[in-house]
Amino acid sequence: MTTQFDTDRFFEAEFVEHRAVAEATHRAMKADFTKLLAQAVATIRNGGKIMFFGNGGSASDAQHLAPELTVRYIKNRPAIAAFAIV
Repeated sequence: MTTQFDTDRFFEAEFVEHRAVAEATHRAMKADFTKLLAQAVATIRNGGKIMFFGNGGSASDAQHLAPELTVRYIKNRPAIAAFAIV
């Protein structure tokens, strides 16, 4: 007995689910993200630093995000003080 796997159907279903999760996340987190961003801007403007931390894969994210703020990537701007605790 052979089972046929429909790759097109699987692919489309995955993207439908991805869009639904992305839209739900957008609705659920917009206000909190706005508050977080306002706090981060206030912290930097008052001479503070942004701290990232995590363990496992999140530690890798922290180590990636901190340098993104401290270096210039696309826009020529002053460095933003940030560091990672891992």
